[in-house]
Amino acid sequence: MPTEIAPNSSVIRHNTLLGQLSGIGVLAMEGVEILNNQIEITPDTLFSVAIALASSKNATLSGNQIQNAQTGIFLLGIAPNLGSGNRLLNNRLNTGTFGILAIGEVALEVSHTVIENMAIAGLIGAGLLESTRLTHNRVTYCGYLSVNSIIGSGIAIVASLTDLCIESCEVLNIGLEQDEQQRVNPEATWGIAAIAVPFCRISQNAVGYTDLNRLNQLNSSKEHRALGLIPPFQPITPGAPQIPIGIATLTDNLFAGLGLSALVQIYGIQLTDNIAIGFEKVIFSNNVSQHLGNLAAFTAVSNPANVFIAGQHLIVMGNHIKETPKTRDSFYFNYHVKAVYIGNLTTDNPDAQAFLTNRFVPPPPALGDINAVV
Repeated sequence: MPTEIAPNSSVIRHNTLLGQLSGIGVLAMEGVEILNNQIEITPDTLFSVAIALASSKNATLSGNQIQNAQTGIFLLGIAPNLGSGNRLLNNRLNTGTFGILAIGEVALEVSHTVIENMAIAGLIGAGLLESTRLTHNRVTYCGYLSVNSIIGSGIAIVASLTDLCIESCEVLNIGLEQDEQQRVNPEATWGIAAIAVPFCRISQNAVGYTDLNRLNQLNSSKEHRALGLIPPFQPITPGAPQIPIGIATLTDNLFAGLGLSALVQIYGIQLTDNIAIGFEKVIFSNNVSQHLGNLAAFTAVSNPANVFIAGQHLIVMGNHIKETPKTRDSFYFNYHVKAVYIGNLTTDNPDAQAFLTNRFVPPPPALGDINAVV
């Protein structure tokens, strides 16, 4: 691997690449542009990659049409030369295993890109740094293949010390294959997942299903999620001075789908009196969350809820939570120290105490608790 990234203003554009091959590869260059290429790989070509960038900076990939590559776009940064400032704009990727796979990237941007019919995931990122912006993308019919313990997903960002922004994306029909109508993932699938990511801004996204006639093909006894956020596993000491290690803001999203014990989950748990795992600050506001699962699957689950939420300081405001029939709570607060809960329209089980939890926490936020001092 080169020890330096070479400045380069090369432009690769308007090519048609067809056959049993990989497409375009770039190694340790800065400023390269890959524009408006058509790359169609012979189906089932092993290890095929349509576009690969290794340890490159400030590259622009735009307007490319990619078909049948096992990995559509592969970005790899290797220390000391991590990928940096690369932008993926207005690309279209159809049919493969992974749409976009990004590892070791700094300040990555993916926008206005369509990813369809990827067997394991539409977009996966790992080891991402600084900021990651995923905006105005459409990810559909991905995650339909079960492989070992990998969760089929639309967008998944893992183990990344990044400020993650996912905004105005559509993540639809996860777990279903587009072409073979009977092929679905028999295991759990997640629409959007952020695992071990300290800063998450999730706003104005639509995660759900338009192919409602096939929704019953998914296994409703599995732990599906429209959204799952898991903070870094670093202890939080409530009430003690500390540097914030986790902030999650979820605003103006539409979530719909299956979820055995929850449709949306923001993970957190108190382990001892002074050690907890969770985001320090969580805002969950102005979201719509509608559970579409069947009654029989989740009635036997302990503490089921539409939204499973945890964090040291919570603001939960202005959400519309729907359960049909009214069999479980809208919110389950697994861990919090201070919380504001106001202005939510819910369809809680009238025979249960809404949003109540007794495990490891002080009393839950009172209905209409407008302000809190921390």
